Amino acid sequence: MHEGALINLGFYDLSDQTISQSNLTPLQHVLPPLTLDLGGLFVLNFGSDYEDMFAAESMRIAVEEINRLQSIPGIFLKENIIDTSVVRTMANQSLATFSQIQVNTFATLLSPLLHPHCDDLTKVKASGVIGPGFSTEVIAAAPTLGAARTVSIGFSSTSPALSNKERFPYFARVCPSDDLQGMAMADL
Repeated sequence: MHEGALINLGFYDLSDQTISQSNLTPLQHVLPPLTLDLGGLFVLNFGSDYEDMFAAESMRIAVEEINRLQSIPGIFLKENIIDTSVVRTMANQSLATFSQIQVNTFATLLSPLLHPHCDDLTKVKASGVIGPGFSTEVIAAAPTLGAARTVSIGFSSTSPALSNKERFPYFARVCPSDDLQGMAMADL
């Protein structure tokens, strides 16, 4: 089902002793398909209308379609989606109790809860991780994922602290930080 990647090695077949531009054909080598594991840290059991559930399903559909259409020749994507509902529940309960707590301190409290999930993804050598959703969860996951040099892509993480590339070199986001959103709103 999955064809190997056709790689042009840049060598030429010179077995025919007559050398001309027309008979210099690149040798090609077919490699077996490569499987890339993509991790997902999503809240799956928090309510039927919770956004993370839709994000997890979007990831599943995207991976399925990329594989079905062979959009990346020679590459097969595999998703490893992990439910972080317990972490989100603890986050929400803590937020209600400690509304003035600093983001970094709060992330430190969540870190022991997220570490086993992140560790599982690094053990399967995930090429990248989508999520988690909250900025504090991303900050808590960063030490484990960063140590494994695993890229984390935040789909709804807006904390300006995550823009610090020295602290979070393996983090990228798909939505602007709160600072940029605030400036845009002020311009309106």
